[in-house]
Amino acid sequence: MSGESICDFLFSADLLVPHPRDAVAQMIETIGLPAPGPGAYVDYPLSGWDCVFALVNKAWPVGPTRLEVIGPKVYPETPPDNQGAYIASVQGGNPCKTHATVIATPDLASLTDHVRSLGVRHWLQPGSPDETGFDRLWMGISADDHLYEPDADAGMFVEVIPSDSPAFVPKLFQVPPPEPENPTPGQLLRIVSRSYLVRDLDRSLETLTTNLLWEHTDAGIIDDPDAGGRHAVMSRNYEQGATLKLVQPRSGTPAGEHLERYGDGPYTIRIAVHDLEAKREDLRSRGTAFADLPATEHEPARVAVDPAATAAMPFELIEFGSASA
Repeated sequence: MSGESICDFLFSADLLVPHPRDAVAQMIETIGLPAPGPGAYVDYPLSGWDCVFALVNKAWPVGPTRLEVIGPKVYPETPPDNQGAYIASVQGGNPCKTHATVIATPDLASLTDHVRSLGVRHWLQPGSPDETGFDRLWMGISADDHLYEPDADAGMFVEVIPSDSPAFVPKLFQVPPPEPENPTPGQLLRIVSRSYLVRDLDRSLETLTTNLLWEHTDAGIIDDPDAGGRHAVMSRNYEQGATLKLVQPRSGTPAGEHLERYGDGPYTIRIAVHDLEAKREDLRSRGTAFADLPATEHEPARVAVDPAATAAMPFELIEFGSASA
């Protein structure tokens, strides 16, 4: 691998929910998610997934990370031991579930060679017309079974896909990141990060660095008591896409209580908007409850949307340009 990050950006920030299409319809009404086009609704019968690939901004190069709303579904051709049912089941009663942390990488072959050299449990799934037309690297599972071993990727269900695959187009990788053109007040512009709650931040970072060569940014580990804990932002090559933010929350905070009850797992999806005050007014007009979180030394002012309005997944809205993750 070269000196660049193994992560160009996250392909998606996802919600694994029982009824994906209902969840998308809800978020169109509650937070103003743009209605996806017909091509965004995709069936994966062999894996047992019903999926919607939504965009928070129709200007795709400005916000290339998808909002992936996905759920298990049994089709006539779905095998009994399908991936969808298994991945959902291993996360138990946690209302915030993920199907995968999907990383777009500039060099899948080199990364796969590294993982293979360590003997870490993984599966390089060949591309096929029935699923995707490109290879995918799954951490923690094998070609023989879907039994997941969290030690492979710090429990983050990592899926790695190549950035030069048909899932992307060159205009998504512009330098510098493209600015939004003529945004409307309150408009959703881009997903900037997906938070993942962890009990042991240092150990999780060590696992990602060792097994996937994925390092955190130069900012290092940040202790921000006013924001509720310690966190580290994982590196990415293109800031127009989202990155992963590992959070070790303090006990007694909402995130800390969630971690204590459900264990390590996905949490907040953070979206940058144009004119945060206008977005507050928009949420009020929709009848969507939210709480204002003040700025701290390391975090911008945030609008925390009531998870009941977003299929149980926490969402935060921030002013565009106030934070990169």
